[in-house]
Amino acid sequence: MVNALDDVFVVNEACARVGIPFAIPAATTSTFGGTLFVSGAGGCAPCYECVFNPHYNPKIGPNRTTGVFGFVAGVAGILAALEAVKYLLNLPRQTGTLTLLDMWRGLVRTFSIATSPQCRICGKLRSN
Repeated sequence: MVNALDDVFVVNEACARVGIPFAIPAATTSTFGGTLFVSGAGGCAPCYECVFNPHYNPKIGPNRTTGVFGFVAGVAGILAALEAVKYLLNLPRQTGTLTLLDMWRGLVRTFSIATSPQCRICGKLRSN
């Protein structure tokens, strides 16, 4: 599933419950990235909510208050689509990491991402 909808948490939950990989563009005002979440029952990979839920990570603000440049969202969408194509072609992909590119500073950073013990999605799936 490649998502570009506003209610990403609903799509994340549905994908995690049935084990469908979920490619998501991540964008803030001038930073963008993309990754593929492969979570679900029986899996231990993080889901979108583990990484981006403001209840777990208060430094992340909602885009409706911070805004996003159109070109930033466009490039983030391309990165998410690339991860989905790599999955479909069974090519190496960046599951378990998130790469962010800062447009203004020209910085590229890659982070390892992990499941959140407080995640209401992954926590339920791991306990079932």
